[in-house]
Amino acid sequence: ALGCETEYASDGVDAVDAARHGAFDIILMDLRMPKMDGMEATRRIRQLPGPVAQVPILAVSAETRADNLAPCRAAGMDGFLSKPVGQVELIEQLKLWLDPDAAAEQRDRSAA
Repeated sequence: ALGCETEYASDGVDAVDAARHGAFDIILMDLRMPKMDGMEATRRIRQLPGPVAQVPILAVSAETRADNLAPCRAAGMDGFLSKPVGQVELIEQLKLWLDPDAAAEQRDRSAA
């Protein structure tokens, strides 16, 4: 409905493999997945060669406590979406992270 093409990974290992072989503008990463959790998958994607290592990665989780945010950032995630993800929130986050200038500004704010 939003004009986006999507690809689904069934677990963290598939997510890393998809990132390695795909060309993505943004990655929505569930924190709880079989075989490899979202934190480890994100760390591995950040270590891949080329531009994929810089693709915005947003954590997606029902675990919305503030103490979950710091580990997500430490793993290399850029933002956080709380489940259930509403359409308005998703669209706002996509607009933010798909705009290179807005994304750079957001990363600077998060690093401060």
